[in-house]
Amino acid sequence: MHGRVKVRTTEEQEEAKRKQQEAKLQGFLGVRRKLIDNKTARGVLDVKGLSLSELVLSKAPDFASIWNWRREGLCRQFETMKDAEKQKLCLQELDFLDEGLKKNPKSYSVWHQRRWVMLQAPQPPWQSELDKCTMFLKLDQRNFHCWDYRRFVVNKAPDITAEQEFEYTMNLIGDNFSNYSAWHYRSTLLPVVRPGEGQVQSITQEALDEELETVASACYIDPCDQSAWIYHRWLLGRDMNTTQLIYLHAILNEKDLTITAAFTQNVQIHGATVSVSIDGTASGPLAWVSSNKNGPSTVWTATTTLSEECTSPTGLSVKFAEGSVKSALADVNLLPNYEVKISSDSNAVEGMELFLNGVELRKALARYVLPSETLLKSQLESTRDLLEALDEGQEKKWALLAIIYILNGIDAVAHKSEILETLTELEQIDPNREGYYKDLGSRYICEDLLCKDAKAVLLSNADLHGNNIATVYHPQLLALSGRIDLSSNSLKAMLGFDVFSCVYELILDDNKLSHVYDLSALRKLKILSLKRNKLATITAVSTLSTLTLESVSLVGNPVLTIDAFDAFALALPYPIVD
Repeated sequence: MHGRVKVRTTEEQEEAKRKQQEAKLQGFLGVRRKLIDNKTARGVLDVKGLSLSELVLSKAPDFASIWNWRREGLCRQFETMKDAEKQKLCLQELDFLDEGLKKNPKSYSVWHQRRWVMLQAPQPPWQSELDKCTMFLKLDQRNFHCWDYRRFVVNKAPDITAEQEFEYTMNLIGDNFSNYSAWHYRSTLLPVVRPGEGQVQSITQEALDEELETVASACYIDPCDQSAWIYHRWLLGRDMNTTQLIYLHAILNEKDLTITAAFTQNVQIHGATVSVSIDGTASGPLAWVSSNKNGPSTVWTATTTLSEECTSPTGLSVKFAEGSVKSALADVNLLPNYEVKISSDSNAVEGMELFLNGVELRKALARYVLPSETLLKSQLESTRDLLEALDEGQEKKWALLAIIYILNGIDAVAHKSEILETLTELEQIDPNREGYYKDLGSRYICEDLLCKDAKAVLLSNADLHGNNIATVYHPQLLALSGRIDLSSNSLKAMLGFDVFSCVYELILDDNKLSHVYDLSALRKLKILSLKRNKLATITAVSTLSTLTLESVSLVGNPVLTIDAFDAFALALPYPIVD
């Protein structure tokens, strides 16, 4: 057998590989040990320590602690250097970081170090860095680390303009209509290079027309790609709607006056800066309370006890000082003064002042401000033309969804049937997102039921049964209702129910509830009906033990068949009725 090359077996190859990896690991650990010793002995890495850190970071570029040590060591070096020497060291560091990005182009630590070096350099090479960003984005167009760094470079560089970047996004989109990152970057640049009058996101009409034409081309070429459609939707609703006051409600119970204020979006009220006057006489600062444990909410209440001299108050004035009401999502747009009559009857019209109603209320509840009806109608026509050219199925999905948003913006009441029929069609075309389409339909249904005559809804028992509602939208419009019927819907959760501060009877029969949420904020609740839901465990109904009710009904729920249920029912301070 002489003269033949010995062929290693698989076991031998694996063992040799293991020994090789073990030797590399021991070498790496040895260098790391020396680095730690250098840091421990001197407090800050010296020249030798910096060299050792390069060896470690070249193998493990995500070692954040060592990057911190390296920055400390470089800062110590910079202290004794002139600008030319400092510039040279910064450029060397950038070259070293290039190697780290080649190993891991999405390393948080390496990109952070790169940003830090550019801020230290006496003459940062901004254009060179922008070119490197372009190179990395060619390799991976969705590298968000690189996109973030590119924005940093553009914001800092004196010679790189937003116009140049705007043109860059067009080049990327021209190469690939599916480049969502480029579309998104374009949306941040458009209000800068083509600013209009009004809010931050405003653009000129000419720019809007040009962008709509550009995005229409992308939608025609690839109607199944979501990137262009999402940009299209942004173009039709860029400006965040302002937060407004919907109504004030003032009810007097003997000497206790309760004021309720409801807003279009969640707000935080700072009560010390809200002035309340009763029949022209200023009241002291009131403690405003939300149903969300004083966190942001759409509904806030304040209670005060009137003095003996105040016998028959008739009018209330509320003044919100600037900054007294804040919203995390949008600007707050409030009048200097609001007035409401005081009533001793909670259902009386006199105790309610509604500041938004009908179409006006519906527009105020929308998250974004829509463009003119003329523009929406032209977009509806072009989108319908595209829809006719598409095949059945998934290809139609995004066009149908765009039509729904446009119809809602034009006139949701007039187009209610078409909107709901289109949503049903989308559920069949795209069953994976059935829940999203049901939720969207719930919004339109709730707005249709609650906004047409909000005052009548607010001052009466609310009947929303049998509407296939999956989520209760705008629950602040039900905050004053004494009896709320949400039976025979598709509710899976009790989201937003904490604002039902006046409800004494809540009917939730024939839904899909699998858990009873904490309803302790509903202090007036006495009757709760949960028939024929999906409550299957004691844990699912355990919050019932925290309520002070007159009765609860659980007929038709699986939990009734559990052995431990009888003991749970006996422990409740109120009866479970059939």
